[in-house]
Amino acid sequence: MIPYEGKKSEKKHGLTMVRGLPGSGKSTYAKCIVETYKRKNIVYNHFEADDYFTFINSETHAEQYDFNAMELSVAHSFCQYNAFCSIDDKKSVVVSNTFIDYQSMLPYIRFSQKRKIRWKIIECCGKWKSIHDVPDITLNFMKTKWVPKEMIIPLVEFEPGYDSYEVVCGGGIGASC
Repeated sequence: MIPYEGKKSEKKHGLTMVRGLPGSGKSTYAKCIVETYKRKNIVYNHFEADDYFTFINSETHAEQYDFNAMELSVAHSFCQYNAFCSIDDKKSVVVSNTFIDYQSMLPYIRFSQKRKIRWKIIECCGKWKSIHDVPDITLNFMKTKWVPKEMIIPLVEFEPGYDSYEVVCGGGIGASC
């Protein structure tokens, strides 16, 4: 991983946070990051809070998703724990969560700073159907709480380790990397 004292790098980062509303292409984009770097023999680990609700059905061996709003804070702690352990193992990490506001990114930012690694934010703005079937009422509520990049950038641009903020509108189910 690149120490944040070094110059900004377009090639590799210690932590990449992929943010966006449900259906914006976060998971797909994060998987593309992992695949792209894998072809260059660079290991990137991908985590998201939704991993907590995903399991393999023992009968069908198919991946299933069983969301429980009462366990959402546990799911985010699970995601942070996995990401932080991976960073401590000197692996680069991509985390794809909604990251609706600065506050939700802060634990990752602070951890990256303590480990002196670079970090960046990528915002996905696609408009596909959520792979987790997020109800419209929930999506509309999340839209009212969404903090746009114009309000995030001034909060992060002078933080130690900050590299960049990018917006991508590609991706989505079936996208190629």
